[in-house]
Amino acid sequence: MKKLLIAVGVLIVLGGLAVVLLASNLDRIVKAAIERVGSDTMKSPVTVNSVNLSLRSGTGTIRELQVRNPEGFPPQPALRLGELVLAIDPASVQADKLVVRTISVTDGELFLTGGVDDNNLKKLMANLRSSSGGTDPQAPSTTESSRKLQVDELTLTDLKLNVQMDLPVVGVFSTTAKMPEIKLAGLGQGPEGVTGTELGKLVMKRVVDEVSPMVVQMIRQKTGQSLGTDGKKALQSLEKAAQGVGDLFKKK
Repeated sequence: MKKLLIAVGVLIVLGGLAVVLLASNLDRIVKAAIERVGSDTMKSPVTVNSVNLSLRSGTGTIRELQVRNPEGFPPQPALRLGELVLAIDPASVQADKLVVRTISVTDGELFLTGGVDDNNLKKLMANLRSSSGGTDPQAPSTTESSRKLQVDELTLTDLKLNVQMDLPVVGVFSTTAKMPEIKLAGLGQGPEGVTGTELGKLVMKRVVDEVSPMVVQMIRQKTGQSLGTDGKKALQSLEKAAQGVGDLFKKK
């Protein structure tokens, strides 16, 4: 009996040490997981500056998350998120589905580089679609081992769009604009939840849905400024280019 009690005591101590080690290394583990899974999913380097999480309070902060341009484009970020503040239901940490109450993203930048038919965001979206072998961002994952998520509310504020494109007739077109606030709610609330990849698809689709009309409007404004009332054919060409930008971002 004495040996049994000693063995139980040793197991309890080891278990406690394991929890302490997990808690002390949790930030580093999560950071590495974001960079590894993100890079595999986007097929482009994903980096994070720092992660600070608290299992007890269910809160966390991720700083300077960057998605680099895909191959064939300048070696610079395509997306930069300055700060992500999370609120997680602590009771769901060990459950099959992790419940995230809120995600608040601030101080972000989106960089659109390339042409109408070939640009960095179009390539990243194609990579994201192909990462799970499907085209529907709301289709549930078939990978049983994928951790399911529920995100009650996700907000993106203070985002900036940077455009550097080579457009027909106009040529090199550069501009910067502030993006409107983006809100998503009720993601993965069903029993199946969503995987991290599916969540990324839903968020990116919503972002590019906002980018599309902004880019179209920018091109039209540039058309009026540079061409005036002359060059009807040039105007028609630019209208088609603007529509092309919108169409490529509407693809699922």
